[in-house]
Amino acid sequence: MNRVIGLLRDALKRSMGEATFCQLKQEFERRTETGEFIAVERKRNSPARAFTTAEMIRLERDTIQQMRAGQNQYGPVVRPDNLELEPLNRGTVK
Repeated sequence: MNRVIGLLRDALKRSMGEATFCQLKQEFERRTETGEFIAVERKRNSPARAFTTAEMIRLERDTIQQMRAGQNQYGPVVRPDNLELEPLNRGTVK
């Protein structure tokens, strides 16, 4: 299903009869034109348009920053010399 149609469908449900589909579509287009909704590059073989917001991009950057800040703070949970890979490869982990 087209992501925009899905978004508008959900917005229509949440409006509880206070807005029409046309009003919601106009509001979506207005927010797209003002840059509040930012078009995301389509994934390969995806016919649907995708959007994000500046706030979501900020949250994603914060998450990546926290992840990077935490890297190499602790040693490995399992040392390579204690790891038996063969049972994992056969799907017979005990």
